[in-house]
Amino acid sequence: MVTFTRTSKSLLPDRVVRVDRRLRIDDGMGGTYPKHQTIIQRYHVRLWPEQHQRRERVELGEQEAIQDYRAVADPTRNGKTVMIGDRFFDQKNNECYDVVAVKRPRPGLAYSALIHYELRLVKDGCPDAAAGYGAATAGGTGNAVAGAAGRPTQTHFIMRHFSGDEILTWAAHPYFDGAIFNLQYDDAAQLAALQAMAAAGRRWWRYYTILDYPFSGTEFGGLVAPLATWFNWFRDNIQFLGSTSHRRFRVANTVALFEGTPAGDGQQRELIAWPVITAGERAAIVAQMVALADAPGGISIPAAGVFWDQSWLNLESFFVESNLLAESGHGNLKETPPRLTALDYAGTEAAFGDGGTWNTHRAALMALYSEIATALGPTRYAIKNGDHRTISGDTIPKPWLFENAWNNNIDGATQPIRWANAKAGFATDARNILSIRCETQANAMIGVPEALAHWQETGGWISFTDDDSVQGIANRETAYLEAAAVLAAMGIPS
Repeated sequence: MVTFTRTSKSLLPDRVVRVDRRLRIDDGMGGTYPKHQTIIQRYHVRLWPEQHQRRERVELGEQEAIQDYRAVADPTRNGKTVMIGDRFFDQKNNECYDVVAVKRPRPGLAYSALIHYELRLVKDGCPDAAAGYGAATAGGTGNAVAGAAGRPTQTHFIMRHFSGDEILTWAAHPYFDGAIFNLQYDDAAQLAALQAMAAAGRRWWRYYTILDYPFSGTEFGGLVAPLATWFNWFRDNIQFLGSTSHRRFRVANTVALFEGTPAGDGQQRELIAWPVITAGERAAIVAQMVALADAPGGISIPAAGVFWDQSWLNLESFFVESNLLAESGHGNLKETPPRLTALDYAGTEAAFGDGGTWNTHRAALMALYSEIATALGPTRYAIKNGDHRTISGDTIPKPWLFENAWNNNIDGATQPIRWANAKAGFATDARNILSIRCETQANAMIGVPEALAHWQETGGWISFTDDDSVQGIANRETAYLEAAAVLAAMGIPS
């Protein structure tokens, strides 16, 4: 017999299914016809074969019926209603099950809080799962979403960027398919919103920076609840070992700092010293990143992958703080003064840059890009934002975010060249993201119409950011509305 824990979850692993509903469609000539339409893209159930097969009596005697199945689902996780007559489509295994009975949860016992389904395996009429939700296509894009019968496969997607409390208003935004979320703290409200967003069928990628570490735990706020889980782990295991200075771009009492906006007390972020991080430590970093994407703060809906900001091959001089009086958030010991002051780019390059070639640094990062792909597996991936060059034969593996694609100075000498290169690069991988930064200028002046037109032509992912101005934020939302209107014209969402 199948056994269960006396909680809201069984011992069986989750299976993600699509839920289709049989509807009567007006044929436009006074009649109707039956048709299955997708009502839920991702529904988490625990499904197992019934132990006793039903037997049916027919004229020639008793015959064994098709194998019956049972399933349980947690309504607090899925947040959706499934009825008798709906169909579960297990796209991974290309199997369909008709829902023949539904036992709604009753108050009292935790196990009774689950929804119980009786299912019948469908031998005929199960759609092809070759391009299902989250399944890799022949090109390895992992994006094509199979529509219900009569609706085309989805090939155009919208990506949002959320950080902090922005996630709380996810449902109020125009339609989107996925989100990149910068989960800095294990904040209960943010995690609840993230869970609700994922339960509603939106994919999400967990944001990490891989070039710098943001401030000390005291300044960043990760030493008391809500905890900054990722930053605490990195500080305690890589930047320091216990409380002792460990893997840092450190020379004497100086350390390489990220050139950026300092914290309120003046401290600045340290750069991550990839050339001196060991292979074992790098593997631990990858494992921790994936673990925190799989179950951030303990929620049960894993990410579709990770987003790596500042993905570069070499350490560029413009990243390194040149003000030698600038200070880190740490001294020799974790959270302890006197703070280390800034090591300029020349000093960093002399100590860690292989005489200016940065070969060790680049090799470590190329290994990092390879190892995250292995850790995430074939259906999930890491999106990288940063370098688009090839250096000594090394190129950051796609997918890439083409940030500020209309006029990004890393993609060419002039604006027309930059835009042409971004368009061409975007089209090379359907997982890439074409992103436009909205500003105080009208959207028509900074490439939004052109980006929407190119996206409509090629498919893939599109996103919009802003320059932090009030008008830029308003223009960003207008651009997202226009992108959602494009999907609506395609019948998405159904």
